[in-house]
Amino acid sequence: LVEAKHENGEDDFKNYGVNILVKFRAEQKLQALKAQVQSGGEKSLSCMLFLLSMQQITKCPFRVVDEINQGMDANFEKAVFERIVEWSSKSDTSQCFLITPKIQGGMLDNVGKNICVLNIFKGRDMCTSSSSASGPRGHF
Repeated sequence: LVEAKHENGEDDFKNYGVNILVKFRAEQKLQALKAQVQSGGEKSLSCMLFLLSMQQITKCPFRVVDEINQGMDANFEKAVFERIVEWSSKSDTSQCFLITPKIQGGMLDNVGKNICVLNIFKGRDMCTSSSSASGPRGHF
């Protein structure tokens, strides 16, 4: 937590903040998440994991996640998707809408029965004949 005070000792809430410490390689020390230090994918991953960690203390009927995987490499994208599925599968959590232009092949294979996946395709060539509705998944 970054605390700020006015000269008279009163809290300066406008300048409060949060420092998120991260490390992406075993040989690195923890360092503050900053635009000039980490890659776009590392920043996206860090922010998404921070937001997911806050879900336990904030209650709302649903959450919308829009294109969080943009800029992430395949490993980060898979890690975030697995955390979203894990969190969304719990009975005491909000409904989650994940909007993305792409999902890596195989990522939907381990989605449990508590998750409904809807694939919405735009364009006549986007949906192939091998795409069929099965179980909790649907293709539109």
